[in-house]
Amino acid sequence: AIISRVEQSIFLTSEFGPPFKILEEGNFSVRWSGFLDIPETARYKLIAEGSDNIKILLDDKQIISGGENMESEFIELQAGKPKKMTIELVADDEDAELSMLWKIDAQDIEKNALTAAQEADVVIMVMGISTEIEGEELGVELTGFAGGDRTIIELPEVQQNLVKKVTKFNKPVILILMGGSSYAIPEESKLCDAVIEAWYPGQAGGTAIADIIFGDYNPGGRLPLTFYRSTDDLPDFRNYDMAERTYKFFTGKPLYAFGYGLSYTSFSYSNTDLKESVHAGENIEIRVDVQNTGDMAGDEVIQLYVKDLKASYRVPNRSLQAFERIYLEPEEKRTISFVLKPKNLALLNDDMEWMVEPGKFEISIGGGQPGFVPPTSEVITQTLTVTGENYIIGQ
Repeated sequence: AIISRVEQSIFLTSEFGPPFKILEEGNFSVRWSGFLDIPETARYKLIAEGSDNIKILLDDKQIISGGENMESEFIELQAGKPKKMTIELVADDEDAELSMLWKIDAQDIEKNALTAAQEADVVIMVMGISTEIEGEELGVELTGFAGGDRTIIELPEVQQNLVKKVTKFNKPVILILMGGSSYAIPEESKLCDAVIEAWYPGQAGGTAIADIIFGDYNPGGRLPLTFYRSTDDLPDFRNYDMAERTYKFFTGKPLYAFGYGLSYTSFSYSNTDLKESVHAGENIEIRVDVQNTGDMAGDEVIQLYVKDLKASYRVPNRSLQAFERIYLEPEEKRTISFVLKPKNLALLNDDMEWMVEPGKFEISIGGGQPGFVPPTSEVITQTLTVTGENYIIGQ
């Protein structure tokens, strides 16, 4: 060997040239020698991606020979019993590539999960999808996907079935959702004792989730989108009409509404200061007192929604026009103020002008949408009358 070093993973790419500058591109060979130590006992399939000219041995037995044979058969491996592994690659062209993956037998994944759940006092189930299959133009060919676009918003069927089986053990179950979009989980939300939406949380995500579960952090997140009850609630995803989409135009009952989120404490709203009537084009100042009425310090997200009660043109069900996140100690009270400008009451007319139309508006302020407020918060709703003539924004 000309050069040797210790590597943390099997990964070679020609994008940055040979692994060492003294090597000639497309004219070198590599041998990795070490041990394969797996995290849990199961049947594993080893997969090589990259150049054809490779050879892989496990306990001196060849399991991958390159060319069309880039996957091993399923092999029984035991946790805590490493196996000797040798990987050889001959880089005889400029596109030398190699990365190693493994795949666990699906039956073993479920069997191990059920065994762990049965032995546990509390079960934490991490479900959802990943960026490997969710994203624009990924070319994914799976049930429920068109490329990287989701055509089904339910959890994958295998995950739905696993949740049902685990919850039959009558253990407390916390469901952690991973993904970049909403899920239809009406049954799972009833079967599980808690649901945490973690999105794609990054390298510190596990610690952040643990802090919430153990009560070391009081969650204050609010949903930036709607969680529907079923794929059937939505139009075809290729239909770009906004009808029945988002909280602004959805007429059904969501599972979890836009702006929804729970806390380990509770908040109350009082002393709302809002004029009953304003002239079209005037600014509107709104004040409200918010108090932490629980035993734990935490964040509250005050949300202000506007609903045009009798518009001459198409308008949303309601729209979020202002919000503010505040931190309150137990029993602490704070006065929060917002200023609604004419644009916050405006609609789009047939001449494509943003216009404030005289009439009645419903102003709601609180910890969520009216009708979908979380049990740890409140919403106060009042009617505002706008008088005068049509007011065109920008004129």
